[in-house]
Amino acid sequence: MTFFYVKQLPLLLPIIFTNSFIELIPKIFELQYLSYDIKVLADDLWREADGKLRAALLAQWRENRRATGGHPWQVPSWAAAYPEIHWHSPMEREGWSDDDLLHYDAGCPLPPFKWDEERRALLRAELDAYYALLYGLTRDELRYILDPQEVYGDDFPGETFRVLKEKEIRRYGEYRTRRLVLEAYDRLAPGWDMDTHLRRLKEVWEKYQEDRSKTKNIYPGEKEQAAPKAAEPPDKKNYGQGKLF
Repeated sequence: MTFFYVKQLPLLLPIIFTNSFIELIPKIFELQYLSYDIKVLADDLWREADGKLRAALLAQWRENRRATGGHPWQVPSWAAAYPEIHWHSPMEREGWSDDDLLHYDAGCPLPPFKWDEERRALLRAELDAYYALLYGLTRDELRYILDPQEVYGDDFPGETFRVLKEKEIRRYGEYRTRRLVLEAYDRLAPGWDMDTHLRRLKEVWEKYQEDRSKTKNIYPGEKEQAAPKAAEPPDKKNYGQGKLF
């Protein structure tokens, strides 16, 4: 896929959600960092994080430990096979403090998050709701995306997440994802200045528009290519794959 296609997708530019990183990254971190197998990812994130983000990551880890019991720092038996991963932490010694962790630069000093299905469902719902706000969606627009028939009635021909909906109704007796996402949206929306955000979206959209209607070349600096020659009409000795005789 080239940037010619990427630029046509309805993706938010980083400039839109830069201020939201501190809210989003810790939740994404908990959803991803569940095993020492991917500690290299945690190491990279920790090294690049500033003090504020590290504090948010540590707070997310502590929240997971309170809710689930968490995991202790325990280097896996196969660690020697992956020397590129940093296998040390202040947690190896007694009496470590939060400051020890926050100022540890060699790699991520935290053990993986502990899997908890209920927590993961809540975290995913919060992320869905947050991104709905980033895209400027109203509550009714979000309801439509989650389940058009819930908005327009059972005879509405459109559908979005039918398989997920049917699976959750069988398992939980309700479309749980829809409820959790809307509950998260209702918690977040009162503190969201949507009018200001929509103006910002419009400003960024207008700034980065490109008028390609009068440009012959797709990419800047690309030389104009000559039009291909018209194919010669076939005859009995030329059938489009070279002459036979």
